[in-house]
Amino acid sequence: IAEEALAKAVEMYRPTGAFVLVMDPDTGDLLAMANAPAFDPNAFAEVDRGCYRNRGVSDTFEPGSTMKPFLVAAALDAGVINLEETFDCERGAFRIGRNTIHDTHPYGDMTVDEIIKVSSNIGSAKIAERLGAERLREAYLRYGFGRSTGIDLAGESSGILRDWRSWKRIGLATHAFGQGISITGIQIAAALSAVANGGTLYQPRIVREVLDRRGDLVDSRAPVVVDRCFSEDVAAEVRRMMGLVVGEGGTGTRARLDRYSCGGKTGTAQKVDP
Repeated sequence: IAEEALAKAVEMYRPTGAFVLVMDPDTGDLLAMANAPAFDPNAFAEVDRGCYRNRGVSDTFEPGSTMKPFLVAAALDAGVINLEETFDCERGAFRIGRNTIHDTHPYGDMTVDEIIKVSSNIGSAKIAERLGAERLREAYLRYGFGRSTGIDLAGESSGILRDWRSWKRIGLATHAFGQGISITGIQIAAALSAVANGGTLYQPRIVREVLDRRGDLVDSRAPVVVDRCFSEDVAAEVRRMMGLVVGEGGTGTRARLDRYSCGGKTGTAQKVDP
């Protein structure tokens, strides 16, 4: 099913590469993992070596606004924001030193719910300034970014999360909306699973148990808890906000499902061209 869904997306958008990860949030089990472009393992010599990569584990990328739910989780957990207050989003342009941060639309005062729903960079930057660079980086590390997950697969990348002392004010702002940091798909899948399960970060895994040729149990592996990211109350609020993203007026309405409740977060990275 994952491969079929991925194939449809590749046909529609023609990316150079793509991947799908499906994780059980209560255990860290990888239920599906698909990559494109794919290749026939029986004829692997006939394809480019780049196709060998397990992109969801080895490729790093700027997550863009998909980091905003984790920013809000950190700020709520630290008690530096509340859900009733509003932030001035400066009508779409916010100057920090020589740099100007933009939103896609000219927003005014917005609540935290609205900042996540419409994905305001300016609102996120102001939340980050409340939290501070040191606490934001500590939270990202606690959620599993900037370090390997320890998944039982070869070729895992740890991503890049620089020391907070080098961020400066504009660096704090960009880290709030996922620029200046690189992550892997497996890292964000594990972190989002913590949002889904109430705040527990599990180590992702492929192997749950090993059987011999007679079907007898040789080895059984219990789920491994890596960290406690945030409280259940914070996780519930972030889940609710991610539900707004796929609802009316949100940035991710095409991900809405007819017969299931769901949530999500859109994200766009900046890429060097050429």
